[in-house]
Amino acid sequence: MNQTQISKSDVWQKHLQSQRESGLSQQAYCQQHGLKNHQFWYWKRKLEGPKRQPTKPSSVFVPVSLASPVSNPGLSITLPNGISLSGIDEHNHHIVQQLMKVLK
Repeated sequence: MNQTQISKSDVWQKHLQSQRESGLSQQAYCQQHGLKNHQFWYWKRKLEGPKRQPTKPSSVFVPVSLASPVSNPGLSITLPNGISLSGIDEHNHHIVQQLMKVLK
């Protein structure tokens, strides 16, 4: 590198650091300091290298365990004479209605 390149490099290194510390976006920083955005990008890539993303697997299998299905015990009815009917749900309520008529 010649002396001109070293000084340009130093100047842009200071701009890169200043932009990071400013909290401004790169575009806002360039506008504020009269810099060309494409030159900022050029020096950023030249001095810092391309931004490397951490390698992540493209897909991941995650073990899944299914809880046993929750059984709905349904409705329970206990009659005054001690007879108890349980497990009443939407599928058998018509049978319970008939049974209640008989038990009256």
